[in-house]
Amino acid sequence: MGKNQVTPGPSKKPLDLAIVIPCADDLRLTQCLDSIDEDVEIIVVLNGATDAIRQLVIERHVRYYELPKRNLGAACDVGVRVAKASSVLLMNSDCTFARGTIKCLAEALDHAMVARGRVVFGIRDPISRIIANARDYAHTRPDKAYQPPLAFRKEIIGLIGGYYFDPDIHWTEDADFSRRVKAAGVPIAFLPDAIVYHPALSLHEDLRSAVRYGIGRRIAEEKRLVGVHPPFRPYPRKIMKTFNDVAKEKGLAVALYVHGPWLFAFSVGYLAQKLFRIYI
Repeated sequence: MGKNQVTPGPSKKPLDLAIVIPCADDLRLTQCLDSIDEDVEIIVVLNGATDAIRQLVIERHVRYYELPKRNLGAACDVGVRVAKASSVLLMNSDCTFARGTIKCLAEALDHAMVARGRVVFGIRDPISRIIANARDYAHTRPDKAYQPPLAFRKEIIGLIGGYYFDPDIHWTEDADFSRRVKAAGVPIAFLPDAIVYHPALSLHEDLRSAVRYGIGRRIAEEKRLVGVHPPFRPYPRKIMKTFNDVAKEKGLAVALYVHGPWLFAFSVGYLAQKLFRIYI
């Protein structure tokens, strides 16, 4: 058994769990589906999807729900709502499950309302190594309910404001979910050995995501959602504290990247939404 793998072996009976996978145009969905090693409900939300993705899902005989336009918040929300299982696991189409991860997360929901695992990012060059370490720093905070892989019992809706994911939050829908979970005082079971694998990210891919995260943050502030007050501001004292924390845990190069190119890209997205109302 590999170092980053949890206990292998499928369950003997179906799990009361639905795996929800939004997908627009990522053909790596095939590998994602192939990595599912449990008998579970599977729902692919065609998120403004291409014909190739639609055909792929039909050929795989996977249950799907289709949205006409790309909207990650709406895709996650509708996927959870149409699921028949009492618990859901949100997954990205560009990731694959380590063997045993699904079972591990499902079992955690026997005693926790929310459980999440860890994303291991691939590395192919020095830049992708810095990005992988930066992502690992952000996504392994045990008090954050980020996805993927994020699992929760559907009954949580009564504790977090009456909705799962806000359809107006086109990006960072999980950050809004996480803030509401924290505000409700719901513990999050963080399982570092429940792993999903993500391909290495290029600089362009990661900074494009940062722009989208900035857009999502600004939308949340425009709606005055839970936990976004005061609004985002790059305060020097706060930046220095986070810089020192990142540098201590992940190294100087990662801290410089997070507080240089990444923060700049995030701010561009935030200001673009503020000034031009990209999403209304």
